[in-house]
Amino acid sequence: MTAAVFFLDPLLAFYPTRFYHRDIMALGAKNDSNSSPRNDGSGFPSTQERKTPPPKESVAEQIRSSVQSTPLSNHAPTVNPTANPDYLVADFDRYILDDLRDRVFMSADHYFSNILHLPADWRANGEITSKIEAVKNDVVFKNHVKAYVALCNQSNPGEKNFYHPHSLMCNSAFDVLGATEDSGLGIYRQDAKPVDGGLEKNIPDTLGVLRAMFNSSGNVVDNMKDKGPEYNFSWAQTMHWQEFKPNEYYLDEGTEATYRAMTPEGEDPKGEVRGKTTVRRDPGGVLPPVKSRTGSTTKKRRSEDETPHVHSKYRRSGTTPEVSKARRGTDESVALSSAKEGIAVEDVARRKEEETQARRAARLQCGHYAHEMLSSAGFRTHCIGALVTVGRIQPLYYDHSVIIVCKPIDMFIWHGKRPKITEEVVTNEFAAMLVGLGGLTLKQRGIQEELCDDRALIENYKAYMDRCGDPKDKENFDKTAMFVGVKLKLKLGEDDKKVEVTLGRVLSRQPGIVGRSTCVVEATSEHDEWKGKELVVKVSWPATSRKSETEFVITAREKARSMPEGKRPDWALDHLPDILLSQDFDHGADSTQANLVAFFAKAMFAEAEKFEYEKRVCRITVQERLYPLEELRTVQEYAQVFFDILQIHKWLYDHPGILHRDISPGNIMWRRTVDGHLRGVLNDFDLSAYRHETGPSSRQRTGTLPYMAFELLNNDNNGHPPKHLYRHDVESIFYVILLLCCRYEVVATQDLDGRPILERTHVPSPFDSWYKLDRDGLKNAKIAFSTRHDSFSPVVNSGFTDFQPWINRIRLQFGGGFNAQDQNKRYKDLGVSESFDDETLQAWVSYSLIVKICSEFAGSALIVHNDQLKEGA
Repeated sequence: MTAAVFFLDPLLAFYPTRFYHRDIMALGAKNDSNSSPRNDGSGFPSTQERKTPPPKESVAEQIRSSVQSTPLSNHAPTVNPTANPDYLVADFDRYILDDLRDRVFMSADHYFSNILHLPADWRANGEITSKIEAVKNDVVFKNHVKAYVALCNQSNPGEKNFYHPHSLMCNSAFDVLGATEDSGLGIYRQDAKPVDGGLEKNIPDTLGVLRAMFNSSGNVVDNMKDKGPEYNFSWAQTMHWQEFKPNEYYLDEGTEATYRAMTPEGEDPKGEVRGKTTVRRDPGGVLPPVKSRTGSTTKKRRSEDETPHVHSKYRRSGTTPEVSKARRGTDESVALSSAKEGIAVEDVARRKEEETQARRAARLQCGHYAHEMLSSAGFRTHCIGALVTVGRIQPLYYDHSVIIVCKPIDMFIWHGKRPKITEEVVTNEFAAMLVGLGGLTLKQRGIQEELCDDRALIENYKAYMDRCGDPKDKENFDKTAMFVGVKLKLKLGEDDKKVEVTLGRVLSRQPGIVGRSTCVVEATSEHDEWKGKELVVKVSWPATSRKSETEFVITAREKARSMPEGKRPDWALDHLPDILLSQDFDHGADSTQANLVAFFAKAMFAEAEKFEYEKRVCRITVQERLYPLEELRTVQEYAQVFFDILQIHKWLYDHPGILHRDISPGNIMWRRTVDGHLRGVLNDFDLSAYRHETGPSSRQRTGTLPYMAFELLNNDNNGHPPKHLYRHDVESIFYVILLLCCRYEVVATQDLDGRPILERTHVPSPFDSWYKLDRDGLKNAKIAFSTRHDSFSPVVNSGFTDFQPWINRIRLQFGGGFNAQDQNKRYKDLGVSESFDDETLQAWVSYSLIVKICSEFAGSALIVHNDQLKEGA
């Protein structure tokens, strides 16, 4: 048992405790003086730091001492990187896990040709084979291979001992391929320092950075053998990353992958998990289970309910006492053997489950590194990583549409029984991987050079420090300043007039892997029409299948200008964003994304599954700056902004026929007019649709999870998201108000200039769980909240008490509507046909009722702008 547990120790601590066997969970959690673990019942541990614990600790010790493991910007909340508000929670696990479920598993040949840009016939291509031979025959490389193989063949070398030798081996190959001190890629030990500038404290074992970056950092390779860099790197400076694990069963063999692309030979790439747990039994059942590392599938084991067949030397027909005694002795022996076998089988099953969870934890851990690369490293189109075990490596790929896992590659030629490596020679596949990785252009490494030719962030270590400050100086370090001073060269209008904007600090980012990954940055411009204006630049990766945000905003603004009636016919302009420029950057014919579009269009998949690769563009939008909710000065201003949003949302639905479909705190903004009046602004129309076509225009449902209407959280019987209705957005607006008032308290004070401001503080709330539950759990929580008024009554916090009547009344309206809907369904089940207006839940959630509730706040009437209602509203 001790031997078996040893193999599992190094990674079990990374996976959320909800996945452990209950026996292991009962071990408890050790307090970490350097962190503040949450005890919120969510099943997710704290995300202060991600790292493999020391391999010699026991399972129990690792679970207790682990700094636990850790989105798909699909449904992910927007993060203000300066404030890091806790209503967004630090855990991105559920978003990343959503993305990982749809990963694509493919052969090395497909990975090499599509991701590493090697020719499809690389095995026979003269240029590639000559490079492979040059690498394999290089004396320095061979010496590093020899040292690495010797390390692999040790009985217990320890995971950390592989970091530096692996880096030296790879770097010597890049030297052969033409890398110099100032050009090309280098791989260096990162452990044990969290990479700077991220959303979380994540620690990959090794990082790939450009050699110009490394040499300008002041780090010395020889000093990194036993520790990470003296001068730490940031995600913005990182090209690639690698994570090491002590055993082969951490590798993904495609056994759990939904999408497996058939090999060029038409075969399923799925492999067998190596290092499976098996049991060798002795006849008496008295030996403990033995851990066997095999690469083949074990034979079917005897069920615990089966009675083992035992040959008795006594005849069954005898009735003498001696026979009965012997019979009893045999039966007792059989029972004891059977019980011990049952224990062994149960133990093996448990270990197999732990190994499965360890694989999933490794995928999640790697997913967090990709999440940082695509969210915190600048304008990245994709990133490449790898999972490394003793003698094997698994290349990984992540972009805004797909996660790709390559079938594991043997690094060395093997003979005989694993894990002994008997030849100090690398395989052609591993050498080809190094050739491909070393030869990628910056664009093929995920750098979006078309829109920004500033290479200082990735080539000059000092540039990052000059902008952000020294990460060791926590008080003055500002990771939002990574783009300060960077110039974007854009084109405006039909005549493609050249304009330039200068970037400032990052205002918000939408962290995630699959999805838009929107980043909003301050900006200024000397362009005549924009000079002196406060601007923002929004960078996102929307699907080409969606209509652009600019189209919706232009349509709405043109409609507002042409409205014929009302006290002020064009009032809606004050409540809509003003987009000044929008430009799309396609990936180009030589890009990895172009390869994948072509590949998935014709790829065949095992088990008749078909993966649809969502083509995206990098979209740059320049617009006037709007302001977030947290910068409002009084609670009365909060109320007016929410009331404005209800009005402009209804006007958009009635007149240009636009449904927003992504209501969240980050999209409810405000501005002040020239004469100083406050106006709530509904922002971010990336996920919008025209009301007559409200089905999903992407393979993702729309919305941000904690604020989504509960009916939208699950697919229908055909696996499709349900139709998005007007009242679903109204429900989202309600959740924004509810969660703000019940999870925060505000205190009115003054700034240094004597102006009124609100100090907002998070307080523990039952609604905190809404940010941690999965879709099913969140749906059930929202149903219970909306329909079971006797079980839980929301109480708003200090400073927001005047919102209590709003919350109570709107909750009552939705609860009544859902109960009426359920009653109508019961009538239908009984064969009684009753009409039901699902758009308004039989008038329980009509605009007129909701706006009447919200038209008064703290005894005062709020300003009504929308006098252009259609009949029946």
